[in-house]
Amino acid sequence: MKKGNFVFPKILFGLVLAAGGFSLASAQSVSTQVQKKNVLLEEYTGVGCGNCPDGARVAATIKEAAGDRFYVVAIHEGAYAEPWGDIPDYRTDWGAALLAQAGDIGYPQGSLNRLPYESGLMNSNRGTWTKRVKALLQEDAPVNLQLGEVFLYVVDML
Repeated sequence: MKKGNFVFPKILFGLVLAAGGFSLASAQSVSTQVQKKNVLLEEYTGVGCGNCPDGARVAATIKEAAGDRFYVVAIHEGAYAEPWGDIPDYRTDWGAALLAQAGDIGYPQGSLNRLPYESGLMNSNRGTWTKRVKALLQEDAPVNLQLGEVFLYVVDML
């Protein structure tokens, strides 16, 4: 049997330890009681989109009502995200793949918990978000998870 090269994982693990991002002592338990789902809105937007500020307003209104059970990630992608002049480029390497997976239906658009609609697409327009979020917040979560984030300064990665 051929042995694999495990140098890269060892280096990555070393970087995590060096960055102070890994600690077994900070592990926490998660409740085993059934809890309701939280909701993630992946909002596809762009600096050149005239209707996108309204999408951000709708998302903010939902956030105000749902509190810490609703999260929004704005993803700048597509034709409206192309910068011009002195406008910064907010696009990312993974934005195009996410939009292709969700289905491009127009701007602003967003996917909620990456669940497909009846159309088979994950994306919907801002007019459907409030009703769908209310329904998702009432559903039981299939598992309880606790997540955290670690920023690796050495490799400039989250």
